[in-house]
Amino acid sequence: MLAWGFAHCLWFDTIGLIVFASMFTALMALLGVQVYRSIRSRAIRGKTAVRITLPQGSSARPMLRFIDREIPYEQIQAIERCVLFGNCYAQTHLLTR
Repeated sequence: MLAWGFAHCLWFDTIGLIVFASMFTALMALLGVQVYRSIRSRAIRGKTAVRITLPQGSSARPMLRFIDREIPYEQIQAIERCVLFGNCYAQTHLLTR
């Protein structure tokens, strides 16, 4: 539609479509990052330790860095359940001794 509007010199008629397309693209990019973060996040329980892979960012910003850590069971005091965007991991996600 944009190419057709530009080909027929309808510059002002396509401004709304350009704005809508750019907002839609931005929202789809954020959604894509969130899907990637949810697919990549995991916690694997082993015999002696738990291996966690969690996103490093704590908001809806596209941060694609991950924390990959192995924590032995004897070091874990408590496990807090928190929302991924609640910045809980930065404070005390796994309370270790």
